[in-house]
Amino acid sequence: MTELRIGELVVAKVIKLDEIPMLSIKRVKREEKRTKLREYELEKRARKLLQILLGRSGSKESQKEIEQKLRESFGSVTEAFKVAKKRVEILEKEIGRELAGLMKEGADELFKRKEVEFRAELRLQSLAPDGIDVIKQVLSKAESNGLKVSYISAPRYLVKYSSRDPKRGEKNFLQKLKEVKKFASTLDCELEIKLEEGD
Repeated sequence: MTELRIGELVVAKVIKLDEIPMLSIKRVKREEKRTKLREYELEKRARKLLQILLGRSGSKESQKEIEQKLRESFGSVTEAFKVAKKRVEILEKEIGRELAGLMKEGADELFKRKEVEFRAELRLQSLAPDGIDVIKQVLSKAESNGLKVSYISAPRYLVKYSSRDPKRGEKNFLQKLKEVKKFASTLDCELEIKLEEGD
């Protein structure tokens, strides 16, 4: 059983719903965890942006009332911003023209994609007489595959890869690492990959 600290943010799967729900942290896959944490952070940003926009608008309703309307109609504040971006007239019916217009303007800022960085530690070992050259070839292959390589301490190296698309970026990063590992095996070089947890 995993112990949690007060205030700690975790992603869990609901196993059973009773008086006391049963949750599992271990059954959550890495990609599911990243996706849910991204959604959580985006909703937090959407609520903060809504607060700022409410201050600019002449709306008499409280943020709590507006958020409740948006959740009832669209499922979340984030989804309401998505609707504002594509079909502002739908949002106007719920919260009025002025605030809907401000949300449409704010949607671009909210959904601006940041670069996501993927990192892994490589441990390289070659028992060949020209082992240093073999390791250099493997690292060169990693760089030619679009990975940034930096030295930690022998035999450890850090590789990084950045992308604006988190899902595709992770897939590309894992594929690039797979190719480097395959290349290392053709040179009788032992390569161990340890992925680092992302944001």
